[in-house]
Amino acid sequence: MSYDEIVNIMHLCGENPDGLVFHGAGAYGAPQPSDASMHLVQLAKNYSPEKPLYVAAIGAITNIATAILQYPDIINRIVLVWLAGNDFDDSPNVYNIYQDVKSAQVVFDSGVPFIHVPCNYVTSHLLTGIPELENCIGRKNALCDYLVENVKKYGENHFAWGKQIWDIGVIGYLMNENFSSCETVSAPILTDNITWSRDYRRHLIKNVKHLDRDAIFRDMYKKLGNLEA
Repeated sequence: MSYDEIVNIMHLCGENPDGLVFHGAGAYGAPQPSDASMHLVQLAKNYSPEKPLYVAAIGAITNIATAILQYPDIINRIVLVWLAGNDFDDSPNVYNIYQDVKSAQVVFDSGVPFIHVPCNYVTSHLLTGIPELENCIGRKNALCDYLVENVKKYGENHFAWGKQIWDIGVIGYLMNENFSSCETVSAPILTDNITWSRDYRRHLIKNVKHLDRDAIFRDMYKKLGNLEA
């Protein structure tokens, strides 16, 4: 379903998905080889610690964990930006982690350069609503109309309602360093019980503490509206 939706979005953008979209793992629960993991390995081989490949991840981390296990040297060639769990003083028991705990543990333990983008209290405030969407991107192009209608379906039975667009937090971080603020912390340990444990001797990662909601949405609306699809 994810593959089909990505292909659909590519078409709405006026882009040919051939050679750009790859099937990932067929199931969650443990790392497993796929076209997507193999493509990431091959892509990363063209990069170096001095000029790494930035990898944006917005769901379960199965494909990237598999790539790390297939080709451990990948951790010296990529920087991972992942919408993962909540902030480290909150529970990690959220969708992108509990779908595949084993793969998440691989990533947190691997030492890969890692920017953790939390859900609650960080991307959770990336909210929008139907009036704003219609005003900013309504009738701009086929993709914009599709996205507006998608959000309408979520909120059709709600009053005074806003929709979190969680995933754009990862892209917002990558778009402009002024869109976010971070802290540097030791990588937490993700336990089998889906809790955080801490050992402050572990390798360091970045943890996003704040995202500039308005700046990210303005940037996204301008880019979506200028598509020539």
